Amino acid sequence: MGFVFCEQQLEDATSPDPPEVSAAEEAKHDLKNILFTTKQIYELWAEGSFGPVNEKQAEILRLLLADNKRVIEILGL
Repeated sequence: MGFVFCEQQLEDATSPDPPEVSAAEEAKHDLKNILFTTKQIYELWAEGSFGPVNEKQAEILRLLLADNKRVIEILGL
């Protein structure tokens, strides 16, 4: 008793190459992860998840969150 292996190339030679991704699209994708992670950290921090937050810190966090959200909107994420 033996084994028979069959190999088949699944790529069609006539299929088009995948579209090139522009540097701007790559940057947008990379920034998306950073911006959403940062947003989550700011929100947790503002909620006091990392300890008490005084009024000055709370104001700074509100400004950081507003700026973060503005950049997310500008990029259309």
